[in-house]
Amino acid sequence: MADQAFWPVLLGFVMGASLVAILSILSMQSLEQVASEAVLQAVSACKETD
Repeated sequence: MADQAFWPVLLGFVMGASLVAILSILSMQSLEQVASEAVLQAVSACKETD
């Protein structure tokens, strides 16, 4: 079912986004860099599901 594949991906994305946010706060990166990192995270998550 789609739901079974959806929840791990959603959880992984949330955890990835949280990790990026924590790292950005610690290293004081620019918001633009954080946004691009989040996009890369999402793209890699989508590729893993294929």
